[in-house]
Amino acid sequence: MRIADISIKQPVFITMVIALIVVLGLVSYTRLGVDLMPDVTLPIIAVSTPYPGVGPEEVEQQVTKPIEDVLSSINGLDKLSSTSSEGVSVIVAQFKLEKDAQVASNEVRDKISTIRGTLPRDILEPIIDKFDPSSAPIVSYGIVSRGGRLTTAELRLLVDDQIKPLVERVDGVGQVSIVGGLEREIKVKADVDKLALFGLSLAQVGQAIRSENLNLPAGRVTQQNYDFLIRTKAEFREVDEINRVIVANPGGNPIHLRDVATVSDSTKTRQTISRVNGVENVTLVVQKRSGTNTVKVAE
Repeated sequence: MRIADISIKQPVFITMVIALIVVLGLVSYTRLGVDLMPDVTLPIIAVSTPYPGVGPEEVEQQVTKPIEDVLSSINGLDKLSSTSSEGVSVIVAQFKLEKDAQVASNEVRDKISTIRGTLPRDILEPIIDKFDPSSAPIVSYGIVSRGGRLTTAELRLLVDDQIKPLVERVDGVGQVSIVGGLEREIKVKADVDKLALFGLSLAQVGQAIRSENLNLPAGRVTQQNYDFLIRTKAEFREVDEINRVIVANPGGNPIHLRDVATVSDSTKTRQTISRVNGVENVTLVVQKRSGTNTVKVAE
């Protein structure tokens, strides 16, 4: 009854209160975030371990099984599944809902660190990711060359060097990835017969290339009141520079890389193909930052 009495005796006051509530509601509505999935954190941890150049059976025996054995002892584990394919092992650990996702991620990382020394030396560092529904792509762009003026390799280079950086700078964008197209790759094809003739091995060829392709600090120079940092920039710029690499120098007679191998400016082996309306293209996949407005970022 008191609210009714105030409304009757103070109509202007009540009108201003209602107007204030309406204004606050309108302002809050314009700033209301829109998302496809609810902001929840599920205790699901994925462990990806790259093992380049190894078949599925070896990946399973040498990588997947040891990691599964050590992860199975973590408290709160509900389900453990794995996939072993050529060159990579993927293990998904699903915990009970009451388990904190960050705690589960830390425990998984700690367990893997205990057996890291027993895993094959050639594997890359395991990647541990938490499952986040909000990290799903919000926009995908299929980019094609009008009239086919650009090859798929040139189109991929254009998207990677010019378009991707622009999209990454958009407010709210978390990650931009590229699918399809052909990536540039410098290939070195060694001639086994010539290597045997000079008494060289593939390891020596690889070491020679790595030792010449460097960008290292070279100390500092002090001049009057200024200090200058010096860097040694010796990274390859052209294919001909790679051809001139000296692999060995027996008796003062240098053996260049071109003498035992063929260097070509080529592209990586195609792993994925992206098409729009039957036309091959390069796809730009955009993910937003967690907590941002999906509709606003997409616009």
